[in-house]
Amino acid sequence: MSHEALSGEQFEEYRGLHQPNPEGPPLHDLLHGGMMPDDVYTHPHYYVGTEAPQESIRQMRRARGNPDHTATVYRAAPRGVGHINHGDWVTLSAGYAAEHAKHPDDPKQDWPTIKAQVPARHVRYAGDDLNEWGYYGPSVQAQVHRDPLHES
Repeated sequence: MSHEALSGEQFEEYRGLHQPNPEGPPLHDLLHGGMMPDDVYTHPHYYVGTEAPQESIRQMRRARGNPDHTATVYRAAPRGVGHINHGDWVTLSAGYAAEHAKHPDDPKQDWPTIKAQVPARHVRYAGDDLNEWGYYGPSVQAQVHRDPLHES
């Protein structure tokens, strides 16, 4: 099932009420366009929200200067969504995706997280937290990374 098969309300919840910045700097060059200061690679912890998942920072540093670098992106998605689509919110951190997959009141309604391997040039910084990115490549098949309803 793709996101097109979701009802309007489900689609809006899946996509989020706001969208990532398609003009943000690409994962492989965070200094592009002057949006980020020079110290983003040496002090990335300055540019994250409440926590700095090391996985996001590692991937960011590995991709630097290489638009063809294969990055792993994650996102929370309703069961049955098997693609990461152009314009989707993504993260470089499995843990960050898992936090966003949690239902606020009922753990039985937690979403799975999915992941895909994509070129760094298709991942753009959303602009406010190095854990939050947008995917701007063609739709890619994703695999389930974690499904809380199928864990023992």
